[in-house]
Amino acid sequence: MKRITAALLLLSLILSAASCSQSTPETTAPETTAEVTQTEAQETRESALPEKMDFEGTQITILCREDEANTSYINEFGALAETGDVINDAIYMRNRLVEERLNVIINPFNMDGYYDNRKEFLDKVRNSVSAGDEGYDLVAGYAAYISTLATEGMLLNLADAPYIDYSMPWWNHSIIEEAGINGKNYFVTGDIGISYLGSAFVTYYNKMLAEDLGITGLYDLVREGKWTKEKVSEYVKMASYDLNGDGKLDFDSDRWGFAANQASEYLSAYDIRLTDYENGIPVLDIDVEKGVAVLEWLQAFFYENEGAAPMNTVSASHTISLEMFESGRCLFYNSHLGRMIYLRGMEDDFGVLPIWKWDENQENYMTQTHDGISLFCVPVSCKNFDAVSAAMEALAEEGSYSVLPTFYDVALQSKFARDEESEEMMDLIKDSIVFRTEMVYSANLDLLHNLLNVLAKKSTINFATYHAKNADRWQKMMDTLIDTLSALDH
Repeated sequence: MKRITAALLLLSLILSAASCSQSTPETTAPETTAEVTQTEAQETRESALPEKMDFEGTQITILCREDEANTSYINEFGALAETGDVINDAIYMRNRLVEERLNVIINPFNMDGYYDNRKEFLDKVRNSVSAGDEGYDLVAGYAAYISTLATEGMLLNLADAPYIDYSMPWWNHSIIEEAGINGKNYFVTGDIGISYLGSAFVTYYNKMLAEDLGITGLYDLVREGKWTKEKVSEYVKMASYDLNGDGKLDFDSDRWGFAANQASEYLSAYDIRLTDYENGIPVLDIDVEKGVAVLEWLQAFFYENEGAAPMNTVSASHTISLEMFESGRCLFYNSHLGRMIYLRGMEDDFGVLPIWKWDENQENYMTQTHDGISLFCVPVSCKNFDAVSAAMEALAEEGSYSVLPTFYDVALQSKFARDEESEEMMDLIKDSIVFRTEMVYSANLDLLHNLLNVLAKKSTINFATYHAKNADRWQKMMDTLIDTLSALDH
C-alpha cells in the first residue's frame, strides 16, 4: 500500500538521521532498504507542483495551535526538533523536506489555540494585520472560531491560490464545493494537518465484551452497508447489566451498552442538510422532516433505551463516558479518533467503526469532525502568496505520503488500535469526512452545526418547534455572512 511504503520511508529517514549523530558505523543493508523503499514511493507518487521550484529562502511563518492541555490535537507544524516521538519527528521531517524542495524556511510560532484561548489567538492575527507587518503567512485555526477572521476581512481568498490544486487527494473536496461563497474560499483542510483525521468522529467498541454477548461480524456489517441505528439499538440493549445488584445502572460501577458526551456527529452521519447551494451561494435549507425524525430517535435512544447512558447527564464531562469505556464497562463509545490516545491503558481489546448510518437506504457512511479541527487560512498581510500557496500544497502532499501514514501505521496501529481491520475502517472514515457551510462558518452562525448536540441534551424538546422559533434568526445570520463576504474585494 502507498501509505505503508511511505511510512517505512519516513521511518528509515528518521532512523538514519538519528544514527548520524552516533559513532556506530552504518551497515550496507539499511542503506539498500531505504533506497529501494524510496524508489518504490517515488514511482507511485502524485504531485501537482512543478518538479523544481526556488523561492530563494523565503521565510514562511506559521501560527500553530499548541493546545498542550488537549492532547487529542497534536501541533500541526510546530515540531521544532526531533524528540524521539514518532509523530513529532514525522512532522519535523515533513517540514524539512518541504524546505529543501522549495528553498523556503518554515518558521513555526506556537501558541495555545484552544477554544478557551480564542480571543488571544485571534488577536495575534488581528494585531499583525493591523500593524501591516509580515507576522504570519499561514494560520492553523480552531474551526469553531476561526471564521471570524474571514468576515473581518483579515484573510486572502484561497480560491486564487496559484499553486494549490484542490483536485488532489490530500485536500478535502467538500470544504471547497460546499463552503465557498461567491467564488471565495478562505479555509482549507486535509492531509496538511493531522487534526483532519484526529478530529473525525468514530464509534469505538469493546471486542471482548461484544464476543461475550455473542455480537460478531461488526466489520462485515459496515462493509455490507448494514451498520445502522437499528443494529446499534439492538446491541445496546443486550449489553446493559446491573453489576453491583443495587437495582439501578450507575456510571461508575455498572455495565452499559453506549455512552457519549455529545451528539453533533449525527448531523452528517444521518445526512441532515442545513444548507444547500444556489448559484454559488449557500442557502439555509433545513430538512425539518428529517430533523424531527432524527431527534425523536435520539431522544428515545438516550432516554428510553436502558442500555444507553442518558446524554443530559453524561455530557457534564467527556471523562464520564471515556472512563466507562476504558474500564471495560461499555460496549460502544462515540468520540473523535484523536481520543484514542487516552485508551492506551485499556486492558480489553477494542476496535474502531464509523458512526452508523440512519438506515440501509442511506448510500454512504458520512463523517463529521469535531469542531476543534484545524482550518487553514492565509492573512491578508502575507507578502508572498505564491511561496505560501506552494508550501501549503507541498505540506499537504508530503503529509499525505508521510505524516498521515505514520499517524495510521505507526502510532495508531502499534500503540493503540488493536486489530488490522480498524485501519480499514479508518480509511473509510477519512474518505467520508464532509464539510458544509454551517461547519466552516460556525462562529458566524451561532454554532449551528452543533444543533443536534444542543437538542439531544433535552429529552422532550421538539425539532419543528425549535426550528420555527429560530429560523428567522438563523436566516439573518446567513444573510449577514453572505453580504459581508460578498462585499470583500479579496
